[in-house]
Amino acid sequence: RLAYETNRAGALGSIAAGHFNTASVVENVEKEVRLLREAEGSPLVVGFIGHSTFKSETGWKLVEEFMSRHKPEAVQYFAPAVMKRPSDGQTSNIDLAHKHGCKVITQVGTEAHAIEA
Repeated sequence: RLAYETNRAGALGSIAAGHFNTASVVENVEKEVRLLREAEGSPLVVGFIGHSTFKSETGWKLVEEFMSRHKPEAVQYFAPAVMKRPSDGQTSNIDLAHKHGCKVITQVGTEAHAIEA
């Protein structure tokens, strides 16, 4: 509801998906997306916590399915900003976002992470 109200006020609201790795979290985020979409013209921005969301193939698949379904305009990654897919060690969550046409907002803690992001 906060993202919806923030967008209605003219700012950029973001849905906190957080630890996006269980069905219950996905269900809660889906409810927020439905509400946000009621605000005509509101961009969909979703934030994910990297170390829990992207540490397993399950998290990767849930995010991929979410992005395919909802086509967010932007995603925010943090803690850490860049994660590699466990199954190939090459593909990053940044690559995943770009594959789905998303802009990426990152929160980084070091210069090395900023360069990588």
